[in-house]
Amino acid sequence: MNIQALEKFCDDHEIVVYTYKKAAEILNNPNFGNLAAKGYAIQGYKDNMKMICYNDKLPANEKYLIFAHEVGHHVLEHMTNRKHSDNDNEIEADVFASVLMALSVFAETRSVTIWMN
Repeated sequence: MNIQALEKFCDDHEIVVYTYKKAAEILNNPNFGNLAAKGYAIQGYKDNMKMICYNDKLPANEKYLIFAHEVGHHVLEHMTNRKHSDNDNEIEADVFASVLMALSVFAETRSVTIWMN
């Protein structure tokens, strides 16, 4: 899986994706891009819209990891289900991104196909 595949997943699941620059315009917050975090998962800004914002100036491999982590927050319903602490949610999103990346490597090397046969 790559950035384009994650973008398609988001599009298919009605998760809007913005760079920090675009998010600053949409959220009417010129300082948004100056924030320390490398990415954000947001829900409920407007009409309960799901959104991912990320720093597009990151190196490609780091951008993918951040993007996958933020997708994890939405998939794991962290935005609407606050039963865990923020730290637990961050760990879960990290695990989601790590598993997604590992499966992507296996799929790209056809190891998954070999393993399943």
